[in-house]
Amino acid sequence: MSSKKINIAVIGATGYVGLDLIKILSNHPKVNIKYLCAQKNIGKNIQFFDKRIKKKLPRITKIKNVNWHRIEILFTSLPTGYSQVYLLTLPSIFL
Repeated sequence: MSSKKINIAVIGATGYVGLDLIKILSNHPKVNIKYLCAQKNIGKNIQFFDKRIKKKLPRITKIKNVNWHRIEILFTSLPTGYSQVYLLTLPSIFL
């Protein structure tokens, strides 16, 4: 059994769905959360939005700051139709 962790990013990290997803992923032994992305509240800790999340995680950042070469899985928790828009802007190495 491999002990390698999967590097992930979450876009839409501060919404209801994003926060629940982060809470679940932060407790998973095979997940390494590298980026939490949002359009607002850049630089804040995720615990500002959800006190249930106890693990120390990266601060909220803009999508343009993600190093896509370090990400293996991208989770999106955006309003309907927005995920498709963001996916079109990703570098081809991720698609």
